[in-house]
Amino acid sequence: MSGWGMQRQQFGEQKHWMLVTLAAMLGQIGTQGGGFGLSYHFANGGNPTRRAAVLASMQGSVAGGTDAVEKIPVARIVEALENPGASYQHNGMERRFPDIRFIWWAGGANFTHHQDTNRLIRAWQKPELIVIPNASGPPRRAMPISCCPRRPHLNATI
Repeated sequence: MSGWGMQRQQFGEQKHWMLVTLAAMLGQIGTQGGGFGLSYHFANGGNPTRRAAVLASMQGSVAGGTDAVEKIPVARIVEALENPGASYQHNGMERRFPDIRFIWWAGGANFTHHQDTNRLIRAWQKPELIVIPNASGPPRRAMPISCCPRRPHLNATI
């Protein structure tokens, strides 16, 4: 059984693959009590359900305010970065990709979820600033644009 915390280290994604490889090499996959397990925390797997109150989650809009965020389907991040202003269909509606200059990426491993990593790496270079507020360093934070983008017109490194 594995949690996801160990991926937040250099080469962290390899540890999960090694767990699967080791279970396969030992012949444990498919045996009673053997195999491997991930993501038990999403469904309280092995944990009793809570008996306490549930805290409210962070909302996408501020009460009484305006929704200033342009939303796109996360699976289309590369298309949005490559084609600002282009139209696309989503849930039967015609929409337009915003011109994304700033990304605040909270949660999710965008580089392991996209089917064309090299295309994502090229598109990821287009925004002026990308902030990834993780306390520890997943692999995507090693990319220079993610942590210290060069801003020559300001004559400074942010």
